[in-house]
Amino acid sequence: MKTDQKPPRSWFRRLLRGLGWALLAGALLHRPLIHYGVPPLVHAFAKRQHLDTQFKLAGSIFTNLRVSEIRVTPTGTGPTPVEKIEIGELRFDYSILKLVRDGVGQFLHSYEAHHADLVFNPQNSKTQEERKQTVTIAQQLNTILAQPAAYADRVWIENFKVRVHSAEAETEVGRCTSRSIPRWMARCTSGA
Repeated sequence: MKTDQKPPRSWFRRLLRGLGWALLAGALLHRPLIHYGVPPLVHAFAKRQHLDTQFKLAGSIFTNLRVSEIRVTPTGTGPTPVEKIEIGELRFDYSILKLVRDGVGQFLHSYEAHHADLVFNPQNSKTQEERKQTVTIAQQLNTILAQPAAYADRVWIENFKVRVHSAEAETEVGRCTSRSIPRWMARCTSGA
């Protein structure tokens, strides 16, 4: 007598099926995940650095991302070198297909930073934790503001100002405005 019992599924097939459903749900719900999931993560990271953040997020995860009305201020709960960070808008235009096909260096089409005012008040770090916090803030600013400009085909930086207040002096990098031409135009015009 034969019974039509299915063999038990392996754990690997269950895992693959679960990942497939998770990817499908992520693709269908990407906008709410980005718009409602990213801000709490950013606020939690900033709170660990004794900072308060406010920003608006717009765009699509597949083609562009726009972060506007960025305001970062110290909370007063601990030492931080940030006095104030205000950025009118950061905009990233990219292609997920190019990221998959060509890698990180080729997927960012354009990067824009408009009306940025960064004010820092460096302090001597008293503990190892304070030194680590200062390095982490510097790395995050580098990741958000500097690295995309190195990878983008077109960069537009408008009205960018950095000020550093210290006991000895005040350093200011004035209102910089810069536009770069796309890589494909540079290749076309360089041979002329």
